[in-house]
Amino acid sequence: MGSKFINSGNSNDLTAVTDGSLEILGASLGSQNLTPGFPIKIDAERKLYSTALAIADVVNLQSELDATIQTPYPGTIEATDFKTDTTSISALENKTQNITAVSGTTNLTGNIIVSGGTEQISTISTTIAKDKHECKKAGGVFNGNSIYQDLIYADDNTGSSNNVALIRYSADENHTATERGTDIGLWTTSRGSTVPSERLSIDADGATRITGDLTATGDIGSSGVNTQTIETDIITNVAGLQPMYFGPSTIEIAGNLDVKSINTLTKLITLEADFGTPVGNFYVLIDGVNYRIQGTVTMTYGIKMGAGCSICGDGLNAIVLFDETSRDCQIKSELVSKC
Repeated sequence: MGSKFINSGNSNDLTAVTDGSLEILGASLGSQNLTPGFPIKIDAERKLYSTALAIADVVNLQSELDATIQTPYPGTIEATDFKTDTTSISALENKTQNITAVSGTTNLTGNIIVSGGTEQISTISTTIAKDKHECKKAGGVFNGNSIYQDLIYADDNTGSSNNVALIRYSADENHTATERGTDIGLWTTSRGSTVPSERLSIDADGATRITGDLTATGDIGSSGVNTQTIETDIITNVAGLQPMYFGPSTIEIAGNLDVKSINTLTKLITLEADFGTPVGNFYVLIDGVNYRIQGTVTMTYGIKMGAGCSICGDGLNAIVLFDETSRDCQIKSELVSKC
């Protein structure tokens, strides 16, 4: 059978078709092994086939991509806008959930809004020198509301990060245009504990409260202890008898001054229980101690004097009454034998 495409002296000669030397010129060319919509490639046997192109199929494409797109990109990217699946960079003032820390310094224009729950929203100024912390709350903050907290976290031996200390600023009253009382508290965690506790507080009136021992290497105040205001439950003896100096101003005490003992040789008695625990029907007094009666003291037990001890009234209003409803109240002295 001859070939209609071969214009040679012998139309029955098909050698040019089989040896690949045939030149074809036509308006269109089709093939049953090609897939519509895919580019054409040539395999190792020089056969045509259709498939998707890879980056390696294009000369220098990978190097060109490496030179323009890197993570992180070392140059400057300029664009009208950048969009994610949910929001755009131009709307970051309302979408800040996914800002993460990167190495180096991140500069932001405007304020960083930090949500602290329903009770507070703090705004940290981007100007570091001002170190400005604002508490925004509809209707103003109320007494007891936390205004700002500086939380300190540290990792334990399991790798868990835990709150170990904090500084808390809170409202001491409902804040208005003319009233803005605040408190400050410093919290630390005790040894053997995992929960921070308040150690130091300064309230709106300036009163300072310390939980725990107060150790000072010098004077407290400009000249010894400032005695204008001393607020305490108990003043204990530290490392032996310690002197306490007051003056030169007059000391005024609003309320009762409950002093149990002036020193080891004097004991003040304002109630029967100040004598201690009775033995049988008597309170046994300590040798060499002077017991000073203040006010009216009603006794339901007798008194047994120790060697060298004494009882006296601390003023003209000192009275000792014996209630003998339950027992016969007697006063006995200790007998001292002499050789």
